[in-house]
Amino acid sequence: MVRLRWGPALLVLATKLMLSSALQTSLDHISSKSRALESVLLDIHVDDYRKFDLMDKDFNEYLPHASEMATHPNLPEADEFKRHLGYLLSSRCSQPQRLTSTLNFGGFGSMLHSSIKPIMWGMKYGYCMNLNFDNFVYGKSKDYFQQNFPNDTNAFSPPADSFDRIPDCRTDLEAQNVRADRFDVPLDAQESYVASDGEEEHPCLRELPMLEQKSEEFMPKLFRGQPAFFAVSNIFHALFSPSSLMERKLTEMKKRINWPSDRKVLGLHVRLGDACSDETQTWRGITCYPLSRFMGKVKEVTKLYGIKDIFLVSESNSTFQEAQNYPEFNWITNGAPPPIPANVGIEQALLGKKSTGKEVGERWYLEMMLMAESHAMIGKFSSNFFRAALEFNFGSTHSLKPYVSMDSSWCFGFGELHPLIKPVSDEIEEAFQPEGQRVYSDRHKFIC
Repeated sequence: MVRLRWGPALLVLATKLMLSSALQTSLDHISSKSRALESVLLDIHVDDYRKFDLMDKDFNEYLPHASEMATHPNLPEADEFKRHLGYLLSSRCSQPQRLTSTLNFGGFGSMLHSSIKPIMWGMKYGYCMNLNFDNFVYGKSKDYFQQNFPNDTNAFSPPADSFDRIPDCRTDLEAQNVRADRFDVPLDAQESYVASDGEEEHPCLRELPMLEQKSEEFMPKLFRGQPAFFAVSNIFHALFSPSSLMERKLTEMKKRINWPSDRKVLGLHVRLGDACSDETQTWRGITCYPLSRFMGKVKEVTKLYGIKDIFLVSESNSTFQEAQNYPEFNWITNGAPPPIPANVGIEQALLGKKSTGKEVGERWYLEMMLMAESHAMIGKFSSNFFRAALEFNFGSTHSLKPYVSMDSSWCFGFGELHPLIKPVSDEIEEAFQPEGQRVYSDRHKFIC
């Protein structure tokens, strides 16, 4: 049996490559290229999500006119994709090779996203797959999730030529260029998949790069041409749809916070949690903006779509206090989560019993589901929470909701580096480099 795991070690190395910033210009000013992309989008109908590149480094906002927004209750290629996934995860799968995907320990969203690339590897090369969520530290995974596939998946079998040939580790010298430490992290510092295929003396490097790659490099054969967003969103929705318990808790939360059923809601995530004081990612502290930095875009988006209700999610009580300065909006909140000690990441808080996994996990998941239900979203794509909400929405509705990201375009690489938008990159440069030594031609990047 081949066991694929995702190495966590690139985090510290990659963040050391990043400088950080404090340019006092507003993020309301996005690059000219982004404006040009936006003007193009206003002229197309949103029934083909492949007409634009969500991972373009300047494509950090998508604000179509209301008349151009469309949903696709029946998207045949999405159903077909999920049937393939459902078959490979089922007991009916008869492929000769097997793969077990485990979750990488981390924040809630990071743990969920850690399953995506191993699943895509299995779909590309035809592995029968098993999901091992035994190390899920936020409670029992079955209390959170149920798999969601088309009704006819149980009767589906893929065509014989559905899969690519598996790279042969015995003849691929590059694939053997790994070291055998307990994290299975390659020497070249590139995050990878490692298969311990029973030959401990020759561990096999399994990589599936996605950023800046053509679709055929990572997409299953029958779905080449589809963008990464299509695959990630459909996998995320198929694996992490709410259980009946979470459905009930979601209904209870809506009632408790007075979620409107007859009006549009803007979802707003103001990230001010443990990442803001992460000493291994000091740049994040520069981009942990208060609510006031978001309000220019909030006013633009609410005016464009006729929205008065805002679902506000934040890790800091100061955000909710600041919201009182804007009484023209109806603020809907679940309040701030219990605080964790300063300069302590959520992982250390959980391991040190300073936070309760179930309490943290349920709040994250339910708030993410409500964010996914909102009509439009504003936040930061450097956050797993914000990306997950957009992905789950597309996986369930096959439509792309309006969004603004204050720091980057949408991305998925899980360990790969993705550039920030230029205003944020420049802000980081000015915060960490003295005048005369600043370089604005290269973008600062984050681990996406």
